[in-house]
This record gives sequence, C-alpha cells and structure tokens, in this order.
Amino acid sequence: MRDSKETVKKLNKLQSPSEELEKLRKVEGAIVSRMVGPHCVKSMQQFLERCGITMEDINSLSIIHVAGTKGKGSVCAFCEKILQKYGLKTGLLISPHLIEVRERIRIDGKPVDQKTFCDYFDRVFRLLDGSKDAFEGEMPAYNRMVAVMGLFICLEEEVDVLILEVGCGGEYDYTNFIQQPVVTGITSLGMDHVKSLGDTLAKIAWHKAGIFKPGKPAFTVPQPREAMQVISERSVQIKTTVECVPSIERYNLDETSLQLGLHGRYQYTNAALAVQLCQKFLEETKKEKFTYIEPAEDDADTKRMKMAEANFTSDNSTGADLGMVTSHPFILPENFITGLRECYWPGRSQTIQRERVTYYLDGAHTARSLQACVDWFIEASGEEDRNSKGRTAKILLFNLKVEKYKPSMVKPLLNCNFDAAVFCPNYLYEKENPEDLTYRYKTRETELIKSKDVKQMVESVLCPSPSTGDEAGPSSLDEEEQDPVDAIAMDSSETEGGPVVAHTKCVWMPSISTALSWAACGKDPSLEPSSDTDYPEIVEGADRIQVLVTGSLYLVGGVLQLIDPELVVN
Repeated sequence: MRDSKETVKKLNKLQSPSEELEKLRKVEGAIVSRMVGPHCVKSMQQFLERCGITMEDINSLSIIHVAGTKGKGSVCAFCEKILQKYGLKTGLLISPHLIEVRERIRIDGKPVDQKTFCDYFDRVFRLLDGSKDAFEGEMPAYNRMVAVMGLFICLEEEVDVLILEVGCGGEYDYTNFIQQPVVTGITSLGMDHVKSLGDTLAKIAWHKAGIFKPGKPAFTVPQPREAMQVISERSVQIKTTVECVPSIERYNLDETSLQLGLHGRYQYTNAALAVQLCQKFLEETKKEKFTYIEPAEDDADTKRMKMAEANFTSDNSTGADLGMVTSHPFILPENFITGLRECYWPGRSQTIQRERVTYYLDGAHTARSLQACVDWFIEASGEEDRNSKGRTAKILLFNLKVEKYKPSMVKPLLNCNFDAAVFCPNYLYEKENPEDLTYRYKTRETELIKSKDVKQMVESVLCPSPSTGDEAGPSSLDEEEQDPVDAIAMDSSETEGGPVVAHTKCVWMPSISTALSWAACGKDPSLEPSSDTDYPEIVEGADRIQVLVTGSLYLVGGVLQLIDPELVVN
C-alpha cells in the first residue's frame, strides 16, 4: 500500500506558509480577496473544470448545503444518518478533520480508506499540476484541493445525496460553486471569523445566507433578530423562500420519546433543522409523503408545545414579524427517529469513560457554544457523580485557536467549579507531529505564545486577584472569534453551579500529550505519567477524575488521537 504519509505531506504543501500569509496581511484586502472573495468561487469552478468536472456534472448531484456558526457538522451528521435509513448512498464533505484528513470525505457514513484517498489525490493533483501553466500557475489551497477530491469521489461513487458543509461564511466560500442544491440550511449564528465575514451578526448573516439559490427551498433555526432580518432580506434578493424550523417538541413526541445520538440540549436545535432538511430532500427527490401535524387542541398539549417553543427560541427570533413562515411539523417516521438516535459525531458532546478517568470532549470556540458546552458538562458530569462513589475532581483542558477574545467569553467555565486547569498549544507532541495534524500557516513559536496568553486570560477569570476582582483586561491577541454575550457574565462569588472555586490551579504544558497526561493525574494507565506531579490535594486524593476538553476542535482531535484514534477514523 502506498505510504499515506507522503500523500498527506504533498497535500500539506498546498497550505500557505505562515511567512507568506504575513506578507499578504501587509497588503490591505489581500487575504479577503484571495481566501474568501469572489475569486474563491470562480477559481473553484476552474479547478473542477481542469479536472474534467463540468457544472452539468455538479448539477447532477442531489445536494444539501449547510452553513452556520455552530452545529454545521452535527446537522450534516444527523442528515447523513437519517437518509442512510432510507437506503440512500450518502456522500459527506466536511471540515476540519480531527485526526486524519480523509475524515473530510465520507461515503456511506465512513471516511474513505487510505488507498482511495491516496489514489484520488494522485489523479486530481496530476490534472491540476499539468494544467497550471495556463492559469498563471494557480493551484488550489488545501481545503479546496480536498473539496475537489471529494466531489471527484462522490461523482464516481454515484452517491444518492451529497451533504456539503460550508467551510467559512457562505457567499464567497469555496463550496458555493454549486448552482442547484435540493435544499439549503443555516444553523445557529454567532460572532466568528470576524476578519473575513464582518464584525456584526448582520454582516455574518449576509455571508451565511449567500448559499441560498433562486427557487431552491431554505431553512434556518431561530436567530438573533438582526441576523434573521438579513436572512429574510437575502432570501428576497436571491428569489427564494426561507422558513424557520419549529422545535423538535412540536412533532409527535413527548419529552422522553426522542433520544439523540449527540448529547447536549443544543443538539435538539440541530436535530430540528436536520429533520426539515431531510423531509424536504425526500419530498423533492424521492416523492416521499409525510403526514403534517395540525395545531394541538388539547389544553395540556398546547401548553406543553408553547413552553417548548419558548425554550427553543429563547431570545431569538422566528422571523414571524418579518413575514417568515414557520415550517410545518410532521409525524416523524421511524427512519427519522432511528437515524437521530444512532447518529455519531466524534468530538461533539462526547463522553469517553475509563476506569478512573472520564473524558468529556466538545469543540466550542465562541461564547454561545462554550455556554452550551458548559451546560452539557454540568448535566453529564453531575449524573456521573450521582451514580459514582468516592471523591471526584474536575479538570479543564483548554486552548483556543482564535486570535482575540474577551475574558467574558470564558466566564461560563466558572459554573463548572474546576479543581485544576491545564493549557497547551495545538501540537500533539513537543517535537514531531503527525502529517495529518501539521499546519504550515502557523509557527510553533507563535502558537506557544498564544497558548500561554490563553492560560493567562482564563486564569484571570477562574482565579480573580483581590485587587482586580474578576475584571481582567483584554488579551494581547488579535481579534478573530469573539461573541460578546452579556447575559453569561456572572457574579464572581456565586454561580448556578454553586460557589466558585477561587483556588483553581492553572498550569501550562508544551503539547497536547503532556497536558493530557497531567490532566489524567496518573489515573489512566493508557497514558504516560506526567513528569509534573504537583497536583492540588483534592486532585491527588480523588478516586475519579473528570476532564473537560474544550475550546479548539484541533485540541479535541489531538486528545482523541491519544485516547483512541479508532473511534474517529473507523
């Protein structure tokens, strides 16, 4: 078998080196025009044509296109599983990957195998490299190369449905070359990639709604009103209709009858969008019939549904005041219920239990997603506490890929009452890293500095000094992902989870492997013991350790690589 490491090493050369990006940053607008401007979509079409893929070929695919800030991958995973239950051959293109780059291309629910990945890379690379002279030497960047490969594979595999996750934004995203999706969807929006998409929710919503296509149905979950207004306006401009999905409780379900394979209350919002996307897809392509549910007449049912809807929308808008229609709930067929229950998506609200350590993993890099992660962790770890004997210690393993944030973003972590916290850069090992987890667009030195800044910022929140209280100053890093949610700023003396642990020990480690070993406190025999054994007394004497791994999805992927990579790639 061909050495997949060499293939991935060749693919990695399509990443822009950090020094090249630094030069581009000095040219105003260069990054935007090259990475997320109109040229990005046009060049993607050219890359496909150079590989012999025509727009007619692309239009022959039945595509579900999904944009959003939080939950894109989960919605895609729900759709994949539901449609598999109908016997459809599924293709799924996602980003980023957790352990191996081939995770980004899935056929029938599984990442393509190494041989397939290598073979298609060779074919596509030869075609593009052989034609580059006629296109000023232009070759696709890393993400676009994988996307071209994925389309090549899905066409040759003759998939019945292609579920396509947007990379960044929507309007100028490299996936937005498609012209005739069956249906499009927008997940929950928040402040993310502000350098590329804009510094307000309205600007971000403009980009996300750019995946709408004339005459093709679109759906969204409830959004902040300023975002919903833009989504509504964009649907008119693009000449399509967009509907807001109802809560999952509006279907033929009581509070306990629907189990999701992905945990956390926020996943019910993702499931609500996936259900409508799949229903519309099956209606449009397979002429499936569904039985719609009329408004409840029974007082008890009406009251329950109104309460569920209020919780679902929270402070968000359904767009009703903007003339937006709310989608009709329908009786969920067994294929939907089973698909939602059996869905598996690693690194998102995932729990992995060992004899004396339980790992809770959830990539969360905005304020809203971090709040959702904390809610899930408190509920899940609390349930484990109630069912376990002995003393338990809670440890945070954290890093952020973002470039700037405010301490208020991480204030939800106060509710968890961590006994210790450990921080590290997104490097698996101190020296050499696997090729699949090598990123040329950043330097190790810079990442080490940033991870130390993250530690300092989070430490100022978890352990406020008497002189400053809990109001730490802004980070020294540049702003990239920030979601200022004033409602999550809490009193530093007491939170919903109980009194704040003001003596949380915070340490920094030079790699994910050393940080994970420290967090496990020698209680996971599958890991090398940490050379630093200076633990707080409550941690050292604990019978069980609960480790929350959150923040960067790259950190979550690194931890999964060390704990059990087979959970992801197979």
